[in-house]
Amino acid sequence: MTAKISKNSLYKNHTYAVRDSIRANVVGRYYNLWLSSRISKELSSSQTLYVMRAFWHDGKVAAFPLVAPIADVKALLGFASFVPYAWNMFDEPTKGTLINARGFDYIPHGEVAVGKDVVIGYAFADRVSGVYSLCAPFFDKIVNDEMAIYKEVQSLKKTRLFAASPDSYAQVNQEMEAVDSDQAFGVVSVQDPKAVTAVLGGTDGNVLQVLYNARSKDENALNTFLGFDNVGSFEKKERMNDGEVESNTAITQNYSDSIQMNLDAFGEDVAKAFGEGFRFSLIPTNAPKEEEAEAEETGEAENGGQPNGND
Repeated sequence: MTAKISKNSLYKNHTYAVRDSIRANVVGRYYNLWLSSRISKELSSSQTLYVMRAFWHDGKVAAFPLVAPIADVKALLGFASFVPYAWNMFDEPTKGTLINARGFDYIPHGEVAVGKDVVIGYAFADRVSGVYSLCAPFFDKIVNDEMAIYKEVQSLKKTRLFAASPDSYAQVNQEMEAVDSDQAFGVVSVQDPKAVTAVLGGTDGNVLQVLYNARSKDENALNTFLGFDNVGSFEKKERMNDGEVESNTAITQNYSDSIQMNLDAFGEDVAKAFGEGFRFSLIPTNAPKEEEAEAEETGEAENGGQPNGND
């Protein structure tokens, strides 16, 4: 006996597929932005990407010295996931084991001591959260914005009109279930000419603009949280006054600094434990270039210590 699949179930399945696709796109986009947000002069690209992936998923990663060079390694440092099982009075891990998922012989086996055999680096000061876990609520908001835009675009293609009367509550309730799956339609009384006209009149273009603005606002909030520049475009700066641009830049810098502080501490702790030869840094890719800083210093020297400018 063949099970009957309702049209409403098909709509829901399709909408869930659309939502999943949008979420995968949003998460993937920010995952790649995070991975490319730091570079290192001391680490190879493979080492840097491994560290950034670990921070995204777990919020922490262990560094340990290598006894001999291996492929795709610049500094003599290895990295692996770490599972602690002993802590001090400040809830800082003191002992644990490294997860050797691929069975490499250069990853230490058995118990390792933090600060001696390994050094743990953290993405955030709470030493618990991964980047993804803290970004998840932002992703939910952006996906909801995208789904609302999708719903409005669909409603522009076809308007659905349902007659609601005291005798048709069951039908209306059934159709209203589709609201949860982001379908667009109106439930009005055929006795209300204004309501019928409003539904048949389609969607006001201003609604889409409001939804686009809401999406941009939520994207900017996530960019700010991750310390990404979100007022970099000329068009965006044109819509903001100088005070708003300066305030937004300051807030973004504060978030970026809070993340960078932990990344800098990782490199410093490695140098303390294993020696200065193992020191490394993870530099934001949007940091001012050295040549630009040198050019500014040269310009100031030529102008008697005053910044370059026309004012």
